[in-house]
Parts: sequence; structure tokens; C-alpha cells
Amino acid sequence: MFEFSQNTKQRIKSSFLFLLTGFKTIIATLLSIFVHQVCTTSGQECSVTENLTDLTSFNAAVVSFNFITLGIFVGMYILEFYRENWCMNWLDVEKTLPADNLKTEIEAYTDIKTRLRVLNVRYCRYAVFLSGVVLINVLLSAILMTQYYGGYKTITSFLTNVFLVCDKLYACVYISHASYRDMLPYSAYMKDYIVFNAIDKKHKLTPVQALAA
Repeated sequence: MFEFSQNTKQRIKSSFLFLLTGFKTIIATLLSIFVHQVCTTSGQECSVTENLTDLTSFNAAVVSFNFITLGIFVGMYILEFYRENWCMNWLDVEKTLPADNLKTEIEAYTDIKTRLRVLNVRYCRYAVFLSGVVLINVLLSAILMTQYYGGYKTITSFLTNVFLVCDKLYACVYISHASYRDMLPYSAYMKDYIVFNAIDKKHKLTPVQALAA
């Protein structure tokens, strides 16, 4: 009976979660477009088209910053997806081993250790930068909402979208900081903050090679 390998299962799962979180991020970062607003001219709920046309200077600036934030988020997803695939290719999740097993095992693999350190540092720094951008995006969008306030629907849709983006951002910051602090590759997509804790079998050194290293 055909059965997927562990790496294939991990890639399918992470790809699905990547697409799902990506869709939620589009909605959650483009606040000036998808949050309920009432147009001052008609007094009716603004359509997506109206939220993108005949804009004031401030409105246009907020819409532009929403898209800039989305673009920076896309950069985060690309970095995460590359890092996740690198970990799946070079490392493994061994449930029979301690979570911090890789700290000891990786000492015999200088190239892998160096690359992992670079990926973890880059991931952590980008997450911090993204946090600042998201904060500015939320503040600018909140100011804009006061001009097109549509009652509780505006508040609930705004807070829901902000929660979605903050939930993902918290995961990014938590995982990237933990990976940087512990120098371990916590998965960005698999639940329960799984850590890759062993060198992948196809890259393991033989006992003789390990002694030579």
C-alpha cells in the first residue's frame, strides 16, 4: 500500500496552512478595503470598488500603506516557507529523541549549523520589523475608520481583522524568537510549535565521518 513519506506529509500540511494563513492575511492587512465603512456621499455601506476610488489624500495613503504591509507580510511568508522547506530537507522530527537533541547532534555538521543560525537570525529580525509595520498599519487604518464609521459593524469587523493579523504576527514573533534564542528550528506551520530535533537520515554522517568531523 502506497504511503507518503514524513517529509511529503509535512510539505502537504505546511503548504495547506501557508495558503490558509495567506488568505486570512490579505483580509486582515487591507483594513481600509475589507472593514465595514459607510460612504459619506451615499450614507450606505461602501463597496470594495468605492473603497478604492475617488480617494482623499489621506485615504489613498492608508490604502497604499495597507498594500505595503501586505507586501512585507508576503516577504515573511516567503522567508518562512523557504526556511520550513530547508528544515524538512536537512532535518527531521524524531519523537523518540529529546526536543533539544539537535543542539548536540548538529555540532558535527558545521555547514548545517551555520545555515540554521543564519535562517533563525534573519527570521527573528524580519518578524520584529514586521511587527512595527503592522502596528503603524493598524493605527493609520483606525484613524481612517473614524471618518467612515458605520457603527458596531465597523468596530467588530475592524477588531476581527486586527485579531487575525495579530494572531499570525504573535506566532511569527514567538517562533522566530524561540528559534533564535535556543538556536533550534521551531516549525512555523506545524501546530504545537514542533521543533526539528535531528539531522535528516539522508544527511547523517557515518560513525567514521562523525569522528573525523
